[in-house]
Formats: sequence, structure tokens, C-alpha cells
Amino acid sequence: MLKASEKTREHMKVITTAFPNIRSKLSGELIKLYTNTSIDYHKLLNLLDQHHFQYHVITPKDERPIKVVIKGLPCNTDINDIKSDLTDQGFTDTKVSQLIGRITKQKLPVFMITLPRNINNAKIFQIKTLSYLSIRVEGYEGTGVTQCYKCNRFNHTSDNCHMIPRCLKCGEAHQTKDCPIQRVETAYCINCQTYGQLLKMPTFP
Repeated sequence: MLKASEKTREHMKVITTAFPNIRSKLSGELIKLYTNTSIDYHKLLNLLDQHHFQYHVITPKDERPIKVVIKGLPCNTDINDIKSDLTDQGFTDTKVSQLIGRITKQKLPVFMITLPRNINNAKIFQIKTLSYLSIRVEGYEGTGVTQCYKCNRFNHTSDNCHMIPRCLKCGEAHQTKDCPIQRVETAYCINCQTYGQLLKMPTFP
């Protein structure tokens, strides 16, 4: 997802020269770039980095981790016990977290499991018991709109962002968490380009 600018023609000439078969489509302030192979995809990322072009990435499905939720365990189950039990069943390099209710902010009896995508880990959908209890394993479906903490645009995360940072408080080229301004009463929305919106700061890890 290449950021369109007054230099779009120049940028696309560089890209098309290197990748004659690349497909492109304008989408708002972004240009969607499509390659035919995974090798070309990674070569394209290297080219964009070399020329310091602004872009963000949508990770190919085969490179995304497997994310599932486990239901059927008590709410007070220790996530380290879940991780240990999964290791005993042959699932390694797992990350376990407990979901929180959006309204109540209370812990839910639902645990998200993230693990590298491979043939063995795909078998996690087949497990029926964990911690000596019957459980259900379901694919994790993220809800809501994702907003990047780096550039504060939407539909991608900071891990995949190669844009110039934009601060929610002052609009300058740094991340909001690094802004010297402690509090803003009348905010300027960098996406809507209007003043006076109630500023809700994201929680940074």
C-alpha cells in the first residue's frame, strides 16, 4: 500500500521499471501494489525501503500467524498453565493471552492463542481437551477497525507501517507516545482535518 503524493509518477516509474508485471490500483490516498509471487513481494519491499518510499504492508496469509480462541476453561486459569499444556501436546512458540470485555473491562473465560503458521500448528483446531477439561477451539476473528499507533491511519498496524509518524496531539512527525504535550483540550484530528474533536488516546504497550 504505497502512499500517493505529488511524486507518485516518479515513484511508480521506479517500481514499474524494476517490476514490469506489477499491478497497481489507486485507493484513496494509497496505491495498492500486487505482485505475482512471494519472491517478488519481498523484493518489492526491499526496493521501497531502499528508496525510502512511504508504505504499509498487508501481510500475506501464508505468513500470518495462526490465531485461535479457546473456550471452556475457567476464567481464573493461569495462562502459563495453558502454555505448558499446549507444549505437552506438541505446540511450541505459542503466545497466550486472556481476552477482556470491551464494556465491563473484566477478564473473560476466553483465551487467545497465537502460534507460527505451519502444518503441525494447524492441528490446534483438532484438540478437544486442555488442562483436563473439554474445550472448544475457534478461529479468532478480529473486530473493529485497526488503527496504526505510528502514523495513525487505519487498516494496518505499527509493525507493518513504513510511513512517517504522525502525532495525534500536535500533528508533528513523531509518535503520539513521544509527544512533549501532556494534555490537549481541543484536538486537531489529523485524519478528518478538523478541530474540536474529543481526543481519546490509545493505550500503548
